Amino acid sequence: MGHPSSYYLKFLLLENWGDEDFDSISLNQTLTSYGLPGIGDDEFSYLRLSMAPPDDFTFSNRKHKSSVDFMKDEGLYTLWNPSKDDRRVLTFLLHQQRVRGKVDIMLMGEVPAIHIANHLNQEFRFRDPLTKEMISTYHHFFWNTELPSLKEWEFMLDPHPQKDALLAAYHCGPDQAMYRVGGNPRIKDPKKPLREANRQAYWVLQSLRFKPDTSENIKLRSQIARDLLTLHDAIHGAGADTDDQLKKFRQFLVERVPSAVEAWDSIVGPEGSYSGDGKERDADDDGDA
Repeated sequence: MGHPSSYYLKFLLLENWGDEDFDSISLNQTLTSYGLPGIGDDEFSYLRLSMAPPDDFTFSNRKHKSSVDFMKDEGLYTLWNPSKDDRRVLTFLLHQQRVRGKVDIMLMGEVPAIHIANHLNQEFRFRDPLTKEMISTYHHFFWNTELPSLKEWEFMLDPHPQKDALLAAYHCGPDQAMYRVGGNPRIKDPKKPLREANRQAYWVLQSLRFKPDTSENIKLRSQIARDLLTLHDAIHGAGADTDDQLKKFRQFLVERVPSAVEAWDSIVGPEGSYSGDGKERDADDDGDA
């Protein structure tokens, strides 16, 4: 069973170890209260059978050696004997649904914990800022993206209102995740989206070769062909390679006529892109071209 809260499920099970009344219903009530995916009876039984604490296991004694060793081996020690940051995950972060929604998306896109904390601190202006340790603890115990398979993610997220954003981040990585949470990741190469659209359109067109020649499919092929022509002109049309050519010429000046570089930069700009006003083209801090 791959569940994003597997370590927390084990923690809850051990917290109630020996209590015969603690069943899947009790467990799911806790998960639901935090907005976490639930588990079925079979998963609960499997989880219980997979746990093998020592005979003298004592959940309430944080100094009991065999209990300490077992909790460390199971990856549960930091929640069992929490630091200040670990406690804040339980007392603060778990109750911030709006914030957690963004954390979940960024974790799905494998955004580093420090970047997640910095982004959220800047957006929400917390009086007591989030730390990368808090994000790491939340990742490990409550939204562990490494445990479920894609099939399990799709099943668990089926009723989730953020399913599309979560799976898009999962498939496409950090930049997609940051875009989905309201960030504006910089596109270093302005033509990259055009080339990507061109590539996708081509492979969709290829797949239509194996579809029936219905009027709908013929119309779709014609539309994609027109899109490909438009994209080709945008990528390879007149003036499309001007910036690259200007950059190469500036490099030539650096190597062969260094005394001319300053004059060149005053006209074209050090990036090699003609601005039309004799000044360097302004860079957009927000990442928009």
